[in-house]
Amino acid sequence: MCGGSPEWCRVDRARVWLGSPATDKYAGYTFPTLDNLFGELNSKFGFKGDGVVVGDIDTGYNSLSPSFAATDASGYTIKNPLGTGKYIGDCHVQGISLAGCNDKVIGVYDEINAQYYGKAPASVEDTQGHGSHTASTIVGNPRTAGFPGFNANISGIAPHANLIVYYACAPAPVNCPESATAGAVEQAIEDGVDVLNYSISGGGRPWNDPVSQAFLDAADAGIFIAAAAGNTGTSVPQPLPGTVNHLEPWVATVAATTLTGGVAPLLLSLTGPGAPPAATQNIPAVEGTYDTPLSAALPGTTKIALSPTYDIGDLGSSSAPSHGADGCSSYPTDTFKNAIALISRGTCGFAVKVPNAIAAGAIAVIIADNRAEGGFSPTVGPPTVTVPVYSISQSAGNALGTYLAANKSAGTASLGFSTTRLASQADSLAGFSLIGPAVGVETIKPDIAAPGVSVLAAVANDGSKNGPNLVAFYDGTSMATPHITGVGALLAGLHPDWTPQEIKSAIMMTAQQAGVTKANGVTAAGNFDVGSGRVRAFEASTAGLVLGERVDHFWDAYPDFGGDPSALNIASLQNSNCAVTCEFVRTLRSTSKGTTTWNVAVTGELANVVSVTPSTFTVAAGKTVDLTIDVNSTALNPNSGFHFANIVLGAQFDSPVSAGQPDLHIPLAVSVPGPAFNTAGNVVNIALNGKSNGSAKLAVSNPGAGTVIFKPVSAANQPFAWIDQANEHYYGFFSTHYTDLGPADTDFFVADDFTVSGKDPVNLTSIVTPGFTINHTLASFGASLALHWRIYADNKGLPSSDPDKGGAAVWSYDSTAGGAGVKIAGDTISLDLTAAKQSTALPAGNYWLVVYPDLPCKDTKNTGSCSEGWAWDNSWKGSGALWAAIAPQTKDNAWDNQSNNRSPYGLGLAMTLTSSAPCSATLPSWLSLAPANGVLGSASSGSITFSANFAGAGASSGPPQTSFVCIGSSVQDALGFEIPRSVTPVQVNAK
Repeated sequence: MCGGSPEWCRVDRARVWLGSPATDKYAGYTFPTLDNLFGELNSKFGFKGDGVVVGDIDTGYNSLSPSFAATDASGYTIKNPLGTGKYIGDCHVQGISLAGCNDKVIGVYDEINAQYYGKAPASVEDTQGHGSHTASTIVGNPRTAGFPGFNANISGIAPHANLIVYYACAPAPVNCPESATAGAVEQAIEDGVDVLNYSISGGGRPWNDPVSQAFLDAADAGIFIAAAAGNTGTSVPQPLPGTVNHLEPWVATVAATTLTGGVAPLLLSLTGPGAPPAATQNIPAVEGTYDTPLSAALPGTTKIALSPTYDIGDLGSSSAPSHGADGCSSYPTDTFKNAIALISRGTCGFAVKVPNAIAAGAIAVIIADNRAEGGFSPTVGPPTVTVPVYSISQSAGNALGTYLAANKSAGTASLGFSTTRLASQADSLAGFSLIGPAVGVETIKPDIAAPGVSVLAAVANDGSKNGPNLVAFYDGTSMATPHITGVGALLAGLHPDWTPQEIKSAIMMTAQQAGVTKANGVTAAGNFDVGSGRVRAFEASTAGLVLGERVDHFWDAYPDFGGDPSALNIASLQNSNCAVTCEFVRTLRSTSKGTTTWNVAVTGELANVVSVTPSTFTVAAGKTVDLTIDVNSTALNPNSGFHFANIVLGAQFDSPVSAGQPDLHIPLAVSVPGPAFNTAGNVVNIALNGKSNGSAKLAVSNPGAGTVIFKPVSAANQPFAWIDQANEHYYGFFSTHYTDLGPADTDFFVADDFTVSGKDPVNLTSIVTPGFTINHTLASFGASLALHWRIYADNKGLPSSDPDKGGAAVWSYDSTAGGAGVKIAGDTISLDLTAAKQSTALPAGNYWLVVYPDLPCKDTKNTGSCSEGWAWDNSWKGSGALWAAIAPQTKDNAWDNQSNNRSPYGLGLAMTLTSSAPCSATLPSWLSLAPANGVLGSASSGSITFSANFAGAGASSGPPQTSFVCIGSSVQDALGFEIPRSVTPVQVNAK
């Protein structure tokens, strides 16, 4: 669980997951070539990726699949850039894969064993299917494949490219540990891959996430990276705004859209009793995951039985019914004996319903949807169940249920294989694809969209005779991402002089926008749905202008250190704080062989408020041009959400050089914040320097559109935050005292510093420390769980003692989860000191807070790894010294600062410490403010001068003095009335 500083006490708050929640399995594989998307670029005579090396970080690969053979079905042998028979990585390890490396797959790495377990490499053979699918979508050989009733030709996007496999995602519960995925990226840099595929979630904090930072290193090494935008699932059930993954500006973040064809489904038809209606015939059935696929068609004499508690809600409703719990408890014995079970979705999970149906005798299970929506793949495990499981639509379920209910809930049916794929509307956003905006990073995400629904590709070898040929229809942004990786591979080979960012910009600026819709298939998709649009590879290869950016500029754009991602030279424009005006500058490089002239236009909602300079330009081959894009947002209503436009660049076809160059576009999104009152801090120190008077300024600002009025107000007992470091929900660090340590075990404690000031001792009123646990929640240990708080003095930037040493604390408190003032909520530990009747009485100074529970270690095998633990959440914010950690029973038995300004683990720990601030609108006689009543216009800043004057004051009223001033702010509405907005307490000290 721990080992190596600062990793020794770090825990990932949430596992990183593979991006594909839904799959449809078949006993064979095929998918049509993507000529409609990729055209002549990947035609018989086009470039196919020769000489390009692709890295895929995933679950391994099906090494015996024809998709990864050195020689394809046409007899073409892939050239090995290392030399025939030369490989890298773990290829030399006996049994690393069933087939071993070849001149197509030139390297493999077992990062799970090497990085996560710290063991020798063992295997990269895929057991989950995901990695085989993504890798074969990128580089899979052209081949013919099929399953009963269906055959077609298949190919990866860059079938002549070479592949290096990085096995970094194991089955649950390990999933995709950061040590393995970040290690895989760094290894790919060493290996010199040209493009990298990452169909895995993450990337929400680009400047702090180790994998995101590894991607930045990879970009610096000249590697193009595509990563999944993410899918709906248990933690994100709906694709709500701001849920998109991978906000890194240096990564191509990929959304998923539909193709013209869906799955080649199994077809369910009622055959009796009597003559069932047409609505019960040839019903497409979508297979689930963790089921046992059908090995042969079920004949029309097969029994089908309707569940006695069948309930699929109101037909056509987009919402699930609030009633009905079909299959959530055991069915009567033999309810579905030797029959197909027709049951309904709702209330409980498929992993509950399906086993109950099987226990009642079902030989297959059909789940009817309980709302009007697209098809879904029910996940029924792990573990794998013993029968095939399918879903059908609500309308089909209604037709079946109605007919069977009228016939004693029983009948006969056939379940057979389809010979064709289902028709599908192309270029619609997948219902599971997560969307922008990119919260906290001023860049439009996702960047680009590609097919990610009903994509067929190779999957894991199940050990059967046909195991090497197995394939599947998969849905997910995981499936869309390798399309972009493949296009990136083609462009890297075609244009070796293009940088990764230039490749990304070409893909984005040439994407298809017309006809691309939201998931409803009607409404036009927006920039936060599909980014620049759906990829067009051939057009990308002929882009006449591209944008590049330096890696040091990416780092300098770190928002927490004052950087501005909107200023990066990338092919999108976003500013969420565009009050009054905002400006973007973009530098474009000509890829043409001669001089070209371009016209610039603005389309979309903001066409009348956006101007571009120059509006026409001529640029020589290989030279650059700067475009300045100005937005006048005064006509836009504050707090009205984002507004959009496209900057369109069209080449003048006045020379052979310009002929055939596609139009380019750069999406723009801006929003106008409402008026707000912000201060640069909440403590003002007036240094008198021996004089009787002095002053200090507090910077104030209004970042929004509208007028803010501010003045001192009376406010009794306002919460005053001495420190308020946001919980990033990303990492945690163990802070736990164990009650049953073994010889190899140790306690872990972490601490972070804070400062209090003022003339009088400070009595804290609340301490809130967010965290999370491994294994069992804190609440599960009951009200008697022991909890401890310690505040230590500062000793040269570290705590003066620790809980195990027992050194004197400035303040300490021991209680239980059920104690007065103690609250446990989601493993966040809170203490109301007033309710607990505690007085901290902290004189002005620097202090360190330690919080920890008593938990059992449960290390019965003395492995040095406890099975329980509370981890204190990290924060990217910090004050004073960097947070510290200690493992008292090890050689690391002294406090040690655990971070630095570029650490991915954050500068501090998440915590909020408050006291009470009494304020009066009447200031003490020694204090005055200028202005006493102030006004801030739209997008403006200013300052308040706090002046102290003790001339003529007696000793009792002279310095030092402390007072709290509460500054109330209000805004003016359209009629000029003042509407109160906020009260900001400020401590003023004069000494």
